[in-house]
Amino acid sequence: MANDRDYRANQAEAQRQWRERNKDYWKEYRKKHPAYTERNCMGQRERNRRRRSEAEIAKMDELKGETLIPSGRYRLVPLCNVGIAKMDELIVELGVISRGCGVEV
Repeated sequence: MANDRDYRANQAEAQRQWRERNKDYWKEYRKKHPAYTERNCMGQRERNRRRRSEAEIAKMDELKGETLIPSGRYRLVPLCNVGIAKMDELIVELGVISRGCGVEV
């Protein structure tokens, strides 16, 4: 079954049809099983926290030579954001300042 592409495609289609017929299944399940919902919520917070902490790498050296971050627009999201929804993100525009222009970097 693991190597049968048709079987996997049929299973995926059957699951899609089941979800279409039972749109409120998980909503109702969470209502009826609050302990499961809370445990899942706590687990997701922990997974998010772990993912954020693994991604933090301090860069202590200055950029030399070629700029690693090109000028452009970037989306900033706080690392301390515990939720999944990004309600407090910012769009910023960064521009490279030439080292020879007299501006302290």
